[in-house]
Amino acid sequence: MFDPGMDDGLIRRATPADAPAVLQVFDGVIAWFVGMGNNAQWGTEPWSASPRRVTQVTEACAMPDAWVVEAPEGQILAALVLGEPMPYVPAALALRSTCAC
Repeated sequence: MFDPGMDDGLIRRATPADAPAVLQVFDGVIAWFVGMGNNAQWGTEPWSASPRRVTQVTEACAMPDAWVVEAPEGQILAALVLGEPMPYVPAALALRSTCAC
């Protein structure tokens, strides 16, 4: 996991070549979620084993505002993709209208 005290880390634009490493990050987080009983958020199977997720992450890494955090030894520690919401993400207004607050 990320060490906030890490020196010499690099935040850089992602490329499609980063997709396998980003998938490894997702796989690690999914295993962590499953280990704590959270099976619903991203499922229980590694994303690297899903052709749909591999395509999705590869396309996301190609986006102009996709970034990765790279450790000094080259390991990808995290990814961030900024931009318009993906088609499967409901609009914020739709989420607000379902709130029972």
